[in-house]
Amino acid sequence: MLTRLGLVFHNLKLSYKLTIAISFVCLIALTLFSTTTIMIYKNMMTDKEISSTLTNLDAFRGNLNNYLNGIDKSSVLLIYNPAIQDHLESNADLLNPEDRLKAFQDINQKIKEIINNSYGISSIAIMDNYNNAFTFGESSNLLTSAPNGNYRDTAWFRMAENRDGLYQWEITDWSQSKKTMHMLRSIKSIRNQQTLGVVLFTISPDILKTMFTSDSQMDGIYSIVVSSGEIYSQDESGRQQSIIDTSKMNAAKGHYFTEAGGKTYIVTYSTNPLTNWKFTYTIEQNVLFKDIKYIYFIWVVFFIGSFILISLISLKISKSISGPLKTLTILNKEVERGNLNVKFLSLYKDEVGILGSSFNRMLDNIREGIPLRREKMLRSILEQNMSKEEFMELNQLTALPLIQPFYQVVLIDFAIDLPAHKLKLMEERMYRYGETSPMVCFTLKPGQYCILFNDSKEETYRITNELIDYYHTQLEISAVGYIGNDYNEIYFVKNSFEEAKELSKYRFFIDSHCMSYEAVMGKVWQTTYPDKLENQLKYYIEQADPEQCRTLVGNLLIFIRDNNIKPFIIHTLLANMYIYLQQLSVKHHVDPQQLFDPRIWQTDLLVDSQGSFQRNFDELIAAIEKYIQAIGGQGARSLSPAIQKAVSVMEAEYNNYEMGIDFMARILHINSVYFSQLFKKELGTSFMDYLSQIRLGHARRLLGESNLKIKEISKEVGYADPHYFGIWFKDKTGLTPSQYRNQST
Repeated sequence: MLTRLGLVFHNLKLSYKLTIAISFVCLIALTLFSTTTIMIYKNMMTDKEISSTLTNLDAFRGNLNNYLNGIDKSSVLLIYNPAIQDHLESNADLLNPEDRLKAFQDINQKIKEIINNSYGISSIAIMDNYNNAFTFGESSNLLTSAPNGNYRDTAWFRMAENRDGLYQWEITDWSQSKKTMHMLRSIKSIRNQQTLGVVLFTISPDILKTMFTSDSQMDGIYSIVVSSGEIYSQDESGRQQSIIDTSKMNAAKGHYFTEAGGKTYIVTYSTNPLTNWKFTYTIEQNVLFKDIKYIYFIWVVFFIGSFILISLISLKISKSISGPLKTLTILNKEVERGNLNVKFLSLYKDEVGILGSSFNRMLDNIREGIPLRREKMLRSILEQNMSKEEFMELNQLTALPLIQPFYQVVLIDFAIDLPAHKLKLMEERMYRYGETSPMVCFTLKPGQYCILFNDSKEETYRITNELIDYYHTQLEISAVGYIGNDYNEIYFVKNSFEEAKELSKYRFFIDSHCMSYEAVMGKVWQTTYPDKLENQLKYYIEQADPEQCRTLVGNLLIFIRDNNIKPFIIHTLLANMYIYLQQLSVKHHVDPQQLFDPRIWQTDLLVDSQGSFQRNFDELIAAIEKYIQAIGGQGARSLSPAIQKAVSVMEAEYNNYEMGIDFMARILHINSVYFSQLFKKELGTSFMDYLSQIRLGHARRLLGESNLKIKEISKEVGYADPHYFGIWFKDKTGLTPSQYRNQST
């Protein structure tokens, strides 16, 4: 998917790509900036909330401690009162009724005074060692929980005794399912420090509620966690039990984040060293950030506005960059069409201006060298069978106007040397046709011009006759035109050229100013040999195209019937095709006997009826199809004439020190880069690797079969430096030349 999107992006126009690229980069920058800003803002709000909460918790802790210290002082005044001490030292149950009543009244009076002089105390209870309880105020469930009224057996009584006179604050269940605070403290004798009992102060929960509700931070929930893990909270739903986690409260104060019920909460805590309680403040993160939606809205508006503005600016910038490049592209297309009268106007000295100046210099060089390049290109087409792919690659620099599937070569000869002015008029007339018709022409040699037509056979004949008539009637020049056969592939231009040259042999036997190969050969044979169809059939066999081969064999049958071809000509044609098939089979390591009887062309083929030669051509097409199947449908296609020649040269001159890509490209008259790519494409390996394999084979043979010194063998296989030869040979075989020779021996 990403690869496909990348391909679509790369195929867009440059201005669109620049606009998208710049906008995309800015989009990422804006996204990162906005995301980072929001994160920073959230962190700032979180830090501010936590700092404010810790301050409030510290203030709450201070106020509560002041209050608790006041209660503690009241408890000290109460339990160390001499009257209270006296009454607790004896068992009140053993007193007479009057003394017992007086003891209870004295203790209750002291308790009442403390309650009346203090705020928030719900009740005070004193339990002595004799299980007597002196209480004033609401009854606590701590008292009612004593089994059989035996207070000394309760856990809280023993806990107070173990504190050795120090107070202990706890939050416990109160009656009617309410939570309340208790202060427990053992009562010590002033005289001997013996435990006389325990005092229990009960504080109203309203004290904590008042302190909680008086705080300005009301979006969250305040809670108190006592040392036993019990939680007192404003939230009566019990959710705080799942939110508050004491295992995360490792420091004296701090905060942590937690998940509960699909929501995120921030819990801030502070420990009270006086009671060892932890005061907490819990707030839902979304509640803390409830105002951030307005910031999000502002950011969205800013983001969209900025992105639109950036897109417009990037579009403007991309057009300023792509505009000159688009102009260069248009000019380049004009050059491809053959129009060299263009020029790029460089307004600035930036990279685009430098590129435009280079384009202009390149055009100047092309204008100066295009005639020579075109002539060299045309000579290459005439001298070798060139495939369409090779032609398209090489034609990029020359831009020959050969785009139609018609190719026919015409040679024009002049019997006498021409004066300069007539030569100029003759060439002007020829080139004038080249401006309006799909044809290219150049001087083949003094007194002979070559024209390659890229139009129908009828147009070729018409223009050639008009030119010859003009030269005879207007310029009084003795000129003769030789016309080769017409073909539908660039590959056969060489054949058409050879046919046109062949006509010159019959110049003095035929009285005509314009001769076609087809007509002349018909008179020579007294019938027409189908050389054009034969050439095309050979080409499509090389191309491994069975459909085209069947079509051409059918055309051959029609040609034979329509022209009443003699049996010996058919025999010659069939023999040529079977010989050609045998050559291709040997070349591609295919046994010819798998395709046909190799002696088939050695027998006399007396073809005298339509049925018999129909059978012969059916056998021919069957042999062709077997060959194409044997090579996998692509073997013959893999070696173009240029590569065939290159392989032949490499096998013959493998010991040439200059052998390389540039050396071979000069021999073949083609571009070295194109040759390297073509060689790798057709043979599946690089030029140097192929050459290395040839040299390695000869080196092995010489090391194993000859007595030549290694230095001499090095030169024999194309390496001037024996040391480098040794390194190369070991890299290829894993053995040094000496080791290989010893092993072979």
